[in-house]
This record gives sequence, structure tokens and C-alpha cells, in this order.
Amino acid sequence: MCIPALGLIGGLVSAAGTLAGASAQSAQFKAQAKFAERQAEIERERGAVEAARQRRAGDRLFGGRVAQFAKSGVTLSGAPSVVLSNVQAENELDTDRIRLSARAREDQQRFSAGLSRARARDARTQGIFGAVSPLISQLGQLSQFGPR
Repeated sequence: MCIPALGLIGGLVSAAGTLAGASAQSAQFKAQAKFAERQAEIERERGAVEAARQRRAGDRLFGGRVAQFAKSGVTLSGAPSVVLSNVQAENELDTDRIRLSARAREDQQRFSAGLSRARARDARTQGIFGAVSPLISQLGQLSQFGPR
């Protein structure tokens, strides 16, 4: 009776170790998810700052062009208005490009966070199955020693 009990104790120790390892791995993946979520927020904020900076730079460029035309006595109709319109349109495109790029980086980080959360769930599930498996095996061996 002592030898089967030792096998069962070994199975329990093995199960506990498997669960502890799975728990640690799950915690690591959860930490990675939190880090990726924070990085996504940083990317969103950085994109907003970069877009605002681009907008101000474009506004300064536009104002400078208006001042150049005014200084030279050119009215703001016809070709000068087309030039100013193009400056504004280009500034809008640059600002949109910055926003889209920041959004793509943010989305990538959020995807990474979701993947880490899924891995954390998988680690927990694998830990449970990994822990139960040796116990079932040990119980199966114990049943061989039972009454016949």
C-alpha cells in the first residue's frame, strides 16, 4: 500500500508544479498584454501630438505664403489662391498620414495585447490539463493494486 501512495503523492506534486508553472506563464503573458496596451496608448497620444505639430507647421507655412503674396502686392485670387489651396491640401494630407500611421501602430499594439491575453488563457488551460493528466495516470495505476 505504501508504494501506490508514493505514486499518488508524486502525481500530486507533479500536478502542483505544472499548475504553478502555468500560473507563472499566464502572469507573464498578462504583464505583456498590459505593456502592449500601454504602448498602444502612447502611440495614440504620440500620433495626436505629431498631427497637431504638423498642423501648426502647415498653418505657419500657409501664413508665410499669404504674407509673401501680400508683401509683393499680389491679390489672393487666381493662381495665388490655387497655390494657397495646394498648401492647405498638402498639410491636410500630411496630418492625415501622421494620424493613420499612429493608428496603425496603436492597432498593432492592441493586437499584440489581445494575443498575449489569449496566450495567458491557453497557458492556464494547458496547466490544468497538464496537472490532471498525471493524477489520472496515477489513479489508474492505483486501481491495479485494488481488490481482484
